[in-house]
Amino acid sequence: MVESTGYDKLARFMIDEQYQIFRQFKSSAHRDLLFLQAELMHLESEFSAICKEDRSVEGEGRLYDRNWYILSTSKDRNGEGKQWEKALQIRAKLREYCVKL
Repeated sequence: MVESTGYDKLARFMIDEQYQIFRQFKSSAHRDLLFLQAELMHLESEFSAICKEDRSVEGEGRLYDRNWYILSTSKDRNGEGKQWEKALQIRAKLREYCVKL
């Protein structure tokens, strides 16, 4: 068997001896999670305002909280689609957040 050298030797040493050599960046990771939470809270606040606005006017917007299809296709039927677009922004941010947990 050929003797390990360089990175291979160092990697084997780190595994065999179970040394904690790699920096974990915990502070940065936690700060990033806090930023993501703040972004999600801001998006949720915007979503709530849009929902309130949609419920306050006549039209199909009053159905968005009960009918996913009408909500998700609102832009296709000459609506603005603001509520659905905000929901999709929240979905994307949640995916980013959940991956980091």
